[in-house]
Amino acid sequence: MSEEPLPSTDAEEVRKEFLNKESVTAVNSEVPQPIDLAAEAKALLLPPKEDSEEERVDTPLDPLFDTQGPSEINFMAWATKVADVGEVVVSKDEKVLFLKAALNDTDVKLTIRTPISNESLDITCRTLSVDAMDLLFATMNSDEDAGRVKDPSMYATTMQKYAVSMQVLCINDKDYAPFNPDPSKSVDENIIGLREHAATLSGKTNHVRWHYILLALRIFTIKIKLCTDAALNQDFWSTAGTD
Repeated sequence: MSEEPLPSTDAEEVRKEFLNKESVTAVNSEVPQPIDLAAEAKALLLPPKEDSEEERVDTPLDPLFDTQGPSEINFMAWATKVADVGEVVVSKDEKVLFLKAALNDTDVKLTIRTPISNESLDITCRTLSVDAMDLLFATMNSDEDAGRVKDPSMYATTMQKYAVSMQVLCINDKDYAPFNPDPSKSVDENIIGLREHAATLSGKTNHVRWHYILLALRIFTIKIKLCTDAALNQDFWSTAGTD
């Protein structure tokens, strides 16, 4: 009586046969029956695949100045839904200003040119300090608690007013009187100061100019995002879309 040959003891051969689904047959059947392995089992048996390339850091873009966002100004009779700003290019000079500001811990200040027919508005904008951002959101929270902000469009419009009041420095070289938090005053006093300043500033600015101010801040925000992404990805001088 001859003995059946013993199966291979080579673990690698067993694994290959197992995964190829060719080594298992049904009882009393000559037709191979495949084994349906669960994805988890395959993951344990097969070596993990390495990613071919690393993903770049991509910071979220602040939607506050999106011209298509839900704000009160979009519902004015003269305004229609407008396209976004299109391609935004960061110049080498702007990169230098961004880098200097980062190294010296100062505000980034960029002048954004917004064309109007054959003329243009040159609007200089700045980034906000952490304290200024805290004041902006503290004022928004105070407005919500007091019932001054009742729906998303009012929220967006109110925040735009506060941001414009603190971030826009000048228009066509004319001082726009930005609000600066006073460290010698309490938070409540600064909240009142920002609220009153924003009301005065927006009250004397017509809707058409306000639209271009928001457009400039939108472009400014995108430029800051592009520079920040490039710096975080360590390709500041060669990132696609910023040359």
